[in-house]
Amino acid sequence: MEILEKNWKVFYSWQSDIKKNRKDIESCIRKSIETIRNTGLELSLDRDTQNTTGSPDIVETIFNKIALSDIFICDVTIVNSGSTSPRFTPNPNVLIELGFAINSLGWDRIICINNLACGRNEELPFDIRKHRILSYNSENLNYKENLKSTLKKAIETIIEDFDKIVDKQRRKHYIYKDQKLFEQIVSICSETELYDTINSTINRLIIYQSYYDKWDELSEFTRTVSNHFIDDDLQKYFEQFIENLNQFRWTCSLKFFDWYHIHRVHDDNDNERFTVSKFPIGNETYAEADTRIDNLQDLLLQKELLIKESYKVFRKEISRRLLI
Repeated sequence: MEILEKNWKVFYSWQSDIKKNRKDIESCIRKSIETIRNTGLELSLDRDTQNTTGSPDIVETIFNKIALSDIFICDVTIVNSGSTSPRFTPNPNVLIELGFAINSLGWDRIICINNLACGRNEELPFDIRKHRILSYNSENLNYKENLKSTLKKAIETIIEDFDKIVDKQRRKHYIYKDQKLFEQIVSICSETELYDTINSTINRLIIYQSYYDKWDELSEFTRTVSNHFIDDDLQKYFEQFIENLNQFRWTCSLKFFDWYHIHRVHDDNDNERFTVSKFPIGNETYAEADTRIDNLQDLLLQKELLIKESYKVFRKEISRRLLI
């Protein structure tokens, strides 16, 4: 991205509890932006419902502006340091806007400012103080010049690293989306359910309709594009697993749902069950029936091996790439 061609949007989340803060910080932001503009960059400062016509929904307007901004600056100065409250806190509205910015933009595009005259960084909420805080002390001489200088540097750093920051944030969103997708897959059929239903089918030569429905649901789930992994490799591994599962499923359809070779009953839960006959059918001898059963189990075992191998690869890559 060409940083000189972009109009950089800076959003300022201010608080009115400490009157001096709002004007001081906004003034320093504007001066910092003006200095940066002299280098050829286009920057604009926005806040609350400024430049919004009519009677807009305030919260929605602010959140929309934050989501569309490139840099979020907020005043996290403690507003109740002079009270008897056991817990110091920044302005609640600022915290709400900061929380939205964290989710929308990520910490790397956020600049938190604290006036040390009202409280130390160590007294800020833990989730804030563990990140970099831009501090100044309004009781010191030349504090505005120092604040303007540090703001300018912080803004320039974000602009210089912007592409990397956005890529990092995008990867986080992609990983989160893929994590949620895997959770959906597991909710349809967990690894334990998968292996138990397959093993039961092979060992007992009995297939319940509920087993088949579960495999079918898992297969159908993958047909919707919105249910594809963003990570192309994960999608490839998952499709290979599903292909092997379908081969097993289709073999079961052919062998278990053939009326000539099966017994069809309902269990106590009205779960339809199909059992391959282990006894001679028609003109079969017992030896021929045994051979038929052995061949079927061998075929299913081969299909099972492919399922387990492909699922193992898929699950390993899920752990490595999504950390779950």
